[in-house]
Amino acid sequence: VVDVGANVMNVSVLRNEQSVYSREQAFGGNQLTADIVARYGMSPEEAENAKRSGGLPDDFEAEVQRPFLENLAAEVQRALQFFFTSTSYHSVDHILLAGGSAVIQGLEEVVHTRTQVPTVVANPFAAMHHHRGQREDMGCPLFSSSHSCDKIQDSRSSHLGQCVQSRDPDGKRLIS
Repeated sequence: VVDVGANVMNVSVLRNEQSVYSREQAFGGNQLTADIVARYGMSPEEAENAKRSGGLPDDFEAEVQRPFLENLAAEVQRALQFFFTSTSYHSVDHILLAGGSAVIQGLEEVVHTRTQVPTVVANPFAAMHHHRGQREDMGCPLFSSSHSCDKIQDSRSSHLGQCVQSRDPDGKRLIS
């Protein structure tokens, strides 16, 4: 699980719903705000508002957003390398992106491309009912992604534990 907050990115790897590794890195969405301030001469408040509501110049995606996403993906890859070198585990099967910056368009693809690990963005509202009683079933109750996940087999199992899985060298499940 990669939780990208305003100032900090927390990376947790879970095995059988228990944390086997956790790392905090000083990188978050405020870096994108600072990049907007530096590039366009906006105040931090203006940059934050523009980041959330749009209205940024045409070159924003190529000149600011894409480099930010690449840096974030590099931080995820670095965290995974620390995990692999400091534990007996050698791979993860999925990355779950969470936090305010996880919703930035293109992040899922950039992280997947950089790490070569299937990546999904947490969507806690995917299984909610619409106002007319229609259920929006995205294949997995917590995530919106093109990746499939196992159906919940045991009512005691967490949705997260069933949807985002990895295996350690002994074939036991890990969650990243």
